[in-house]
Amino acid sequence: DARRALGALEVAANYAEEGRLELVQVKAALSAKSLTFDKGGEHFYNLMSALHKSVRGSDPDASLYWLARLLGGGADPLYVARRLVRMASEDVGLADPNALRLALAAKETIGFLGVPEGELALAECTVYLAVAPKSNKIYEAWGAARKDAETHNAAEVPLHLRNAPTGMMKNLG
Repeated sequence: DARRALGALEVAANYAEEGRLELVQVKAALSAKSLTFDKGGEHFYNLMSALHKSVRGSDPDASLYWLARLLGGGADPLYVARRLVRMASEDVGLADPNALRLALAAKETIGFLGVPEGELALAECTVYLAVAPKSNKIYEAWGAARKDAETHNAAEVPLHLRNAPTGMMKNLG
């Protein structure tokens, strides 16, 4: 069908040398076994969930497998990178603050290099996140703080925390 042909053409274009797409590359892409994938559909979100849960479960092999399924099936690499950034914040958090830096660097790399060269940065980030220690304390604390702020949105700021722009106000505490 047209979607498969367009997908194969995109894959072939990723491997074109010097901007020239050769018939042999198109034929190879068309004959390649397509990975099961429904871009944006339920199966897509199941694959993304599998990646997230594999990272959260500290399984680098499974994480790489699900990443390969997503990218091989045509997932937008920048979307995958955004999800890795989320995993770095939500699942790794303060247990390894460098995880967020690496995830942002992977996002920059895929944006700069594109496919297929930038995929290696996503793979590196995925493995790093999978083997990193995990802490969702920031995620939990932020949720609790937002709930408290919503519940007590009219609470006065205590005097000792208020801005004291004049000397008299500073002296009064």
